[in-house]
Amino acid sequence: MKRTFGVFVLLLGLWLLFDLASQLVAEILWFDEVGYLQVFWLRLLSQLGLWAIAFFTSAGFLLFNLAIANRGGGEWGGGGGGGGGGAGGTRETRETILSPPPPLLPSPPPPLPQD
Repeated sequence: MKRTFGVFVLLLGLWLLFDLASQLVAEILWFDEVGYLQVFWLRLLSQLGLWAIAFFTSAGFLLFNLAIANRGGGEWGGGGGGGGGGAGGTRETRETILSPPPPLLPSPPPPLPQD
């Protein structure tokens, strides 16, 4: 079963790589034919640059948040800092975190008697 899945993933990856390469070659040939190959390279490098900026900004934000979450301590956290910070220093356990919240609205009043 694992081998079949691995072969499937490999074939899917090769197919996607071939599709990407064929589109890139077609774009290069077309831009070269109309005399705008420099425009193609500028567009491609601009897209790669913007992608890299977005990727590294997102990765930095994610790693920063993971570092903050890891410092928390408590039942699920690592690191120091002590206690699972609730209001007034109370420690929330897994059961209180996973328990359903109280209802937002009170139960409706009983129906009025019919005469």
